[in-house]
Amino acid sequence: MRGVLCLIAASLLPVFAEDPGVEKIAALAAAERATILFTLPHRDVGVARNGHVEWIASQTAALSHDGTRVAWIAPGGIRVRDLASGTDRELFATDSTPEELAWSWDDQRLAVHDGRTVSAISVSTGDIHILLSTPSALSSLHWLHNNRDLVVQVAEKEDDEAGVYILSEATLRRLDTGSNPVVSPRSNRVAYYASKEVVAIDAEGTGRALLLRIRHAHPNRIVWSPEGGRLLLNRGDEIHLLNLMTHQDTKLIDRTAIRVLAWN
Repeated sequence: MRGVLCLIAASLLPVFAEDPGVEKIAALAAAERATILFTLPHRDVGVARNGHVEWIASQTAALSHDGTRVAWIAPGGIRVRDLASGTDRELFATDSTPEELAWSWDDQRLAVHDGRTVSAISVSTGDIHILLSTPSALSSLHWLHNNRDLVVQVAEKEDDEAGVYILSEATLRRLDTGSNPVVSPRSNRVAYYASKEVVAIDAEGTGRALLLRIRHAHPNRIVWSPEGGRLLLNRGDEIHLLNLMTHQDTKLIDRTAIRVLAWN
């Protein structure tokens, strides 16, 4: 890992004192020359880049795959910020409150789940296309690399567990029992939690492999590193980094309330 240059704004010091994990996330983003999107309970969304953190007044946001834009849920609709210029614009006005956003891999569309439908919104025009109308309890939306289909988590009431599904042409196809699926930046390989394991599977349902056994439950979001060789795991009050080549599991942060959303 390259040397860390961490330039922390003075206005962030009270937040760091409350959760030192913020400073560590800022340092990781600076060391990797990347952008990391994260949340803290009852606080705004944090965007760590260039050694500092800026805040967006929302609890629901998504980072474009090129790391240059953030979309978030604002009162009355969805907004997009260009991180280089700091300019915001309204993308889509709505009276509903969307629950989740996800950028397509070409950064041309946003998947939006509002509790009633899953839709795709063009980032350039604001045009909307409904992908699925369903009362199903969906979450963890991630696009496949065809920029047409999605991987999602679906709550399964009959066995009180969640399942990992492919959403394609308004149809849900089950892959496995699991939660918090996320798609690799290099392929349609899907990583997710399956009980007390981290596993991966191809979008076709083949090649299921164990990546890591974990000692305790309470898993949260999984985030791929930009080059696809590591997984950042939100586990309880800890954040771990799993090297997929060596299978080394390294604790990066403990006693933190941070949830990392994206690393691009």
